[in-house]
Amino acid sequence: MKQYVKLPKIMLILIIAWHRHEYLKYEYLELGCLNKKIRKELEEKKKHHYNKYVEWSLNAGIHPVIR
Repeated sequence: MKQYVKLPKIMLILIIAWHRHEYLKYEYLELGCLNKKIRKELEEKKKHHYNKYVEWSLNAGIHPVIR
């Protein structure tokens, strides 16, 4: 896992919350999308934010839970 600069706990929580929010946003948009090409792009963005959410959560010692 990458080494992160020590950040204040509130900053870690904000970064984690932002990635979680973005993941949920793209999940919602992907469900309502009819265009396969756009849906594929939304899925890639969703995966990116989920991976970042899990990575930052584990780095902060927080168990990642969606919903």
